[in-house]
Amino acid sequence: TVLSRTLQRPTRQFLRYRFVRMSSSVHYNNSLRFDLSAADISSRATQLVDEYRATADQVAQISDEERTFENTVLPLLQAERKFHADSSSLEFPQYVFPDKEIRDMSVDVASKLREFAVDLGMREDIFKALEAV
Repeated sequence: TVLSRTLQRPTRQFLRYRFVRMSSSVHYNNSLRFDLSAADISSRATQLVDEYRATADQVAQISDEERTFENTVLPLLQAERKFHADSSSLEFPQYVFPDKEIRDMSVDVASKLREFAVDLGMREDIFKALEAV
């Protein structure tokens, strides 16, 4: 019946509560770093993109029958949170760093990170995964 299906599925309010409780246990340090070289900025950006892409790929491979909030939504939100926290250290030098090489690398990296975020947001498999939860 409709009532039994409604009782089996958590409400949106309950999901929000669960997300806040679960994600609050994961903290990412959002401290800015000023000791990064241009090569460090580039390699850290590549690593950041690779980690986020791996998480998205892993979530996309889960079958719809096995999907839960914990194995679909939460890993994506945690990856996004880490992505934005870590990317701030890579993008900020473009505004304040005295070395032009580092400023230019930071501008390039910021552009690549934005492009990756747009590409990730347009992945149909991730959309379907989130829709299935």
